[in-house]
Amino acid sequence: MHPGSGFEGDIFELGLALAPALPSVQAASVEVQQVLVNLLINAAQAMKNTSRELRQIRIETHHGEGRATVRIRDHGCGISPERLNSIFNPFYTTKQSGLGMGLAICRRIIEAHGGHIKAENHPDGGAFFSFSLPALSGPEAE
Repeated sequence: MHPGSGFEGDIFELGLALAPALPSVQAASVEVQQVLVNLLINAAQAMKNTSRELRQIRIETHHGEGRATVRIRDHGCGISPERLNSIFNPFYTTKQSGLGMGLAICRRIIEAHGGHIKAENHPDGGAFFSFSLPALSGPEAE
C-alpha cells in the first residue's frame, strides 16, 4: 500500500464470505473499487487501538430483493450513535488529518448507480458498512 493508505504496519485478519453467484449490476467498476478501498481503509484505521489478535475485517456478499449487497465489518471501536447520521456528509470527519470526503464520495458513487449505502454498529462491537446496487434483469443481465 502507498504511504497514508492506513495499512502501513497494520496486521489484521481478512475474512471472506462471498456468495457463489451474484447477479450482474450496471456500475463503473473503477468507482465501485474506490468505494471498497475507502471502506477497507476506514475499517483498518478504526482498529488502530484494537489488540492485534482481535483485528479482523470481514467482507460478505449476498443478493436478494433484486439487489447485490456488499458488507464490510471491522472490530474497532464502533461509531458513536450521534455521529451515525452525519458520517456520509461532505467535510465531516473524526480523523485529525481527514478531509471528510471519503464516505461522502462513497455515497455519491453508490447512489449515482441507483444503490444505497449505510453504516451501523455491530452488537458485538465494531461497525459494519454495507452497500447494495440494483441487479440487472432481462437481456442486460447476461
